[in-house]
Amino acid sequence: MGRMDEAVACLREAAMLAPLVPDLHLNLGVALMHLGRFDEAATAFQKALKLDRAGPDTAALYNNLGVARRGMGRLDDAVPSFRRAIAADGGLVDAVKNLSMTLTDLLRTDDALAALDRGLARAPQAAVLHAQRAHALKERGDVDAAMAAMDEARRLAPDDLEILTSRLLLAQYQDGVTAERLRALHEDYGRRLAARVGGALTPPVVKRPAGRPLRVGYVSGDLRRHPVGFFMAAVVPHHDRARVAPVIYSCHPHADGVTRRIQAGAAEWHQVHNVSDAALAELVGAHSIDLLIDLSGHTSHHRLGTFARKPAPVQATWAGYVGTTGLEAIDYLIADRFHVPEGWERHHVERVIRLPNGSVCWLPPDTAPAVGPLPAPTRGHVRFASFNNIAKITPRAVATWATILKRVPGAKLALRTKTLGDPGTRSRYLGLFAAQGVGPERLDMGGELPQDELLAAYGSVDIALDPFPYSGGVTTLEALWMGVPVVTTPGESHAGRHSTSHLANAGHPELVARDLDGYVDLAVGLAQDLPALADLRQRLRPDMAASPLLDHAGFARDLETVFETMCGV
Repeated sequence: MGRMDEAVACLREAAMLAPLVPDLHLNLGVALMHLGRFDEAATAFQKALKLDRAGPDTAALYNNLGVARRGMGRLDDAVPSFRRAIAADGGLVDAVKNLSMTLTDLLRTDDALAALDRGLARAPQAAVLHAQRAHALKERGDVDAAMAAMDEARRLAPDDLEILTSRLLLAQYQDGVTAERLRALHEDYGRRLAARVGGALTPPVVKRPAGRPLRVGYVSGDLRRHPVGFFMAAVVPHHDRARVAPVIYSCHPHADGVTRRIQAGAAEWHQVHNVSDAALAELVGAHSIDLLIDLSGHTSHHRLGTFARKPAPVQATWAGYVGTTGLEAIDYLIADRFHVPEGWERHHVERVIRLPNGSVCWLPPDTAPAVGPLPAPTRGHVRFASFNNIAKITPRAVATWATILKRVPGAKLALRTKTLGDPGTRSRYLGLFAAQGVGPERLDMGGELPQDELLAAYGSVDIALDPFPYSGGVTTLEALWMGVPVVTTPGESHAGRHSTSHLANAGHPELVARDLDGYVDLAVGLAQDLPALADLRQRLRPDMAASPLLDHAGFARDLETVFETMCGV
C-alpha cells in the first residue's frame, strides 16, 4: 500500500516478539530501504543472515545487503555482498545486475561486462541483464554496441517500460538517429504507458478563484547539483508570487546546497521519492495544481507514470529532457527557436511553445575562479578540450577532432570526464584516436574532478570542442563562463542543439558552424589567430553576464507568461 512508515513499525514490533525469525528482519530491511534508511536496512539484513546463514533466503539477503551498502555509498563493500549472493544462487539475476552496476560505478567496466557474460551464460533470456550490459557499454562510450544489447533486451521483454524508457534515452546518443525516428520510438512508449494506466483520461477541472496565482507543480528527481538543479535554482527564487505559486515535488531523497536554494523559493515542498506514481497523481489532484511540469522526461527518477494519469488540467515538459516524451497526456513542450526551429513541431507529440530567448537560464557556481590569460602563447601550442560525458564522444566526433589536430601542428586535446578514470574506457578511446592517426602524446585523458577543480582546469584550455550528435549543455555554459569558446554545429535532434542555443543567447552565434566541414575550419581558424582568441577569452564572461542566460528575473517573467498562455489566463 506504500505505507512504509507503518510497515516499519509493525515489523519492528514483530521482530521484538519473535527475534529469531529471519524473515521479519528481511522484510524490515526491505521496508527501510524504501524509506532511504539504508544503514538501518543493512543492520536488519545482517541480523537475518546471522539467523539464516544457509537458508533459502541467503542469496536474497546478501543481494539486499549489497543494495543497502550501495545506498550508503559503500560500493567497495557492496561488491562482496553481491558475489556471495551469486555464489549462494548462481541464477540470481538481480545480484548479477547489481554486481555489474556497482562495478561500472567503480569504473571497472571490464569486470562489469565479464560478470554479465557469466550471468548471461546461465540466464541468456534475462532481459534485465542485456539492459544492464547496454548501460555498461554506454558508460564506456560504445553506444552502438549498447543499442544492440538494448534491442535484445527489448526483444525479450517488449512490454517492460523501464527497458523501453532506457532505450529512448540511449537513442539520443546514437550517431545518425533522426528526429522522425525519435518521435516514432517515443510515440510507441507513450501508447504502451497510456494502455498500462488505463488509456485516455479526463483531466480534472481546477476552479481558480479570481486573483489567485497559478499553482504550478514542478516534478523532478534532479533538484540538487545537477543541470536541472542549476536551472531551477536560477528560476524558482525569482517567481513573482502574484503570478505563480511554485509547488515542488522532489523525487530524489538526497539534498545539497542547490536543493536548499530551490526549496527556499518554493511555496510548497513535497518529498515524494517513496510515493508511487498513482499516489503522486492523487496528491497532485488534492493540491489543486493548475499546471504540472515534467523536468525529467526519460531520465532517472522520472514520473511519467504520474503524468500519464493526467492529474492536472494542463501538463508540460521542460528543461529536463531532450525533445518529445511521446505522451499525449502532456500538452506542451517548452522550448526555444534554436532547439525547435520553425517546422520542427511535427517531431513532437506535445504542442511546442517557445520562450523568447533560450529555453533555460543558468546559475553560475560561486566557486568559479577568475578568467585567466590565454595559455597558448606561454605554453607554445594550442590546447583543445572536451569535458563532456564520454557517451557523447562518438567515433565520428573522434575522427573530426583528429582532423583538427592534424591541421593544427603541435596542438593537443584534453578529455576529462568520470568514465575516463576507467582503464577499459581510456584504452578504448586511445584506440579510436590511434585508428585516426593521433597518438597518445597528443592526448590528455583524465577522470572526474570536483566542480571547482574542473572549472579551474579550463585555465589551461584554449578552445572547447562540442561533441555530436548529443551536444554539451551545462558543460558548454561552464566553458564559456571560464572564457573558453565552444565550437559547435547544430544537430538533427533537440539533443544536438543545446550549444547552438547557449552560444546564440550568449551573443556569440559566430561560434556555430553550418556543418562539420565548417566546424573543422572554425576550430582551426580560432587556433591560428591567437590575438583574436585572447580578446575573445576576456569578453566571454561579461557577455554571458549581460545575456538572457543569466537574467534570472527576466527569464522567470517570460516563463510565467508562457505558463499563463498554456493555462488560458
